[in-house]
Amino acid sequence: MLNKENVLVVTKKSLTDAADSIRERTGDTDLIRVSDLDNAIDEIPSGGSDPAEISGNQWVMALLNNPSPATRYDLFTIPEDVTVLGDYDSSYSKGGALSAIPAKKFYGKYVTDIKQSMWAESKYIEELDFPACTRIRSNIAEKCANLRIINFPLLRNLDNGFAFSDCPQLTVVNLPELTSAGRGLLRNNSGMTQALLPKLTEIVGGNGGLNNNAALTKLLVPALTRINNQAMEALPVLVNLSLPVCTKIESEMKNNTLLEGLFLPGDTLCTLSKSTFLTGSKIASGQGKIWVNDSLVNDYKSASNWIQYSSVIDSINNYTGDFNYNEGVTS
Repeated sequence: MLNKENVLVVTKKSLTDAADSIRERTGDTDLIRVSDLDNAIDEIPSGGSDPAEISGNQWVMALLNNPSPATRYDLFTIPEDVTVLGDYDSSYSKGGALSAIPAKKFYGKYVTDIKQSMWAESKYIEELDFPACTRIRSNIAEKCANLRIINFPLLRNLDNGFAFSDCPQLTVVNLPELTSAGRGLLRNNSGMTQALLPKLTEIVGGNGGLNNNAALTKLLVPALTRINNQAMEALPVLVNLSLPVCTKIESEMKNNTLLEGLFLPGDTLCTLSKSTFLTGSKIASGQGKIWVNDSLVNDYKSASNWIQYSSVIDSINNYTGDFNYNEGVTS
């Protein structure tokens, strides 16, 4: 016998509206029979698959005033009229402005510039997707415990630093157009296995731009011309590193425990400021090699501070391993 307390009196319009709402949330276009409504509702993805859409920059203010943590968004789409993320209100241009919004993914198709600390210390975000962004400021996603994926294919400038530091779930970072980065760019990312930075020429400032990444096995920096301020320390499982156009190593690269191959194939001698720069590596203990341009072998062996490593300096023409030291090099 049907319990009258569980009976909902509905009209044809309310049933149609319910079906339309389900189709909107699931993306389906099929008709839904009345008898299937309950099952259809149960199949709506948990957390909501529909993007939050509030016109203009007011979407930020509305959610900051009432973030409603009980409502979780799988995808949060930033409105098309927002190109500079952070200009909505000066009082929210720093300090984790969007950290309280419970969204797994933020997508901004037209955003070109992101102000500082947008998602700093967020416990929600897992992915940032900004295909048109060319500039970001410091600390935008620092200390985000669940951030796994970042997509910034056009990013060229990173002001100041610590943009994606202390994010333990980040695994592969590919910033194909980044040319200049601030301090602490990708440090302390314990799960990061690859950092692909093919156009990076410099890391400005101190605080170790790529330091302390315990799982990093691949570091691609073929355009890097200068290493300073402890930019590459404590990379304990990195075995090989190529610096094809580097002309200055001004700081130490300590505690890269498994580093056994340093490749310097460029035709200009790279100056070295400290003879202790490879302390704690296999190279320093005589178990590795520094491979240099064939025409510069004698120059390296007699150059200031390089002379300490003369016994492990060899011509790159003699290298027979499978490490691609020219990967990413453009003519």
